[in-house]
Amino acid sequence: REGAGKALAQALDGKEGDAWLAHAETILVRNPSDPAVARWLLEYSARREAALRGTDDAGYAFSSLWSHAAQALVRAGRPDEPVDIMVRALENARRDGQEAPALAAFLRGRLNSEIKTTLEGAEAAFPALRPRLIDLGVRLPPALPVRLSWTAGQKDRTIYKQRHLDDFLTAIRAEAETARKAGPLSPAQTAALERAEARVPELLRLGVLSGMPEGRTQRDRLSERVSRILYDGYSAFKADFFAGEMRRAGFAPKGGSGTDIDILFYPSYSKEEVRRLTDHLKTILASGRGFDYDGKRPPLETLERDMLQAQVAALEALLRDYPESP
Repeated sequence: REGAGKALAQALDGKEGDAWLAHAETILVRNPSDPAVARWLLEYSARREAALRGTDDAGYAFSSLWSHAAQALVRAGRPDEPVDIMVRALENARRDGQEAPALAAFLRGRLNSEIKTTLEGAEAAFPALRPRLIDLGVRLPPALPVRLSWTAGQKDRTIYKQRHLDDFLTAIRAEAETARKAGPLSPAQTAALERAEARVPELLRLGVLSGMPEGRTQRDRLSERVSRILYDGYSAFKADFFAGEMRRAGFAPKGGSGTDIDILFYPSYSKEEVRRLTDHLKTILASGRGFDYDGKRPPLETLERDMLQAQVAALEALLRDYPESP
């Protein structure tokens, strides 16, 4: 095995750009059921990715190789090993003085996917868990029907924060305690709770290592609710007109687009920004005009007017609890 590994490394080391990734994919295709090959390719690719300097370098080809190799280890009964390999590579890179931004960015993406899978498994075992997670802001509430032809609305987060993991662990413990009052936990519930207890601390460690946002302050929590209120407005207006107006007015990042709540709007808003946002929505409401193509301002439709009124009321309620700190 050691000799084969050295030979593979020599073959891949001599290839630049994405050529080594294509060659690695070929090796994996030829050995689809060998977990040792999958593990070696993950370890090699993680080390190589750690040497890249730009966050944009973790592209589709690397993601494809990683996904296929990870699936091989999952089939072999080792579902946690792919992320563990990536973590070791990042820790080693940091010890060697490398920031490894590309690998850190890729790890954050895989971490978000891992969290989603963990939540889904726990929710399957504890049916009342998801409503509790929605109340805590870990999960998103059911999306309003979006007036866009290419999407049915965002159903879940794509970017999690450390506090989401804190709250998930608290929530599943509470659900388990409630379930025990009615009798012993089922095998599925026991397994889900044990996995959460074991995996959440590890996921938090990965989050700190890869630069995952903390999100634990009161402002962080309330900012998530501001984004949700804004997303409801995005849902109520036609096309991208509402989000476009928020970008124009400075309440959403210029580069934000698509349907992702975690990208469309800012991750944090100060109390003064929420005040100005509330006033801006009041101005739109008072004008009686919405948004259309070419800068046209047609009359607000009933759905749009009702949404603006609901947004203003919700933001004014948030402002009563919003911290003054910047």
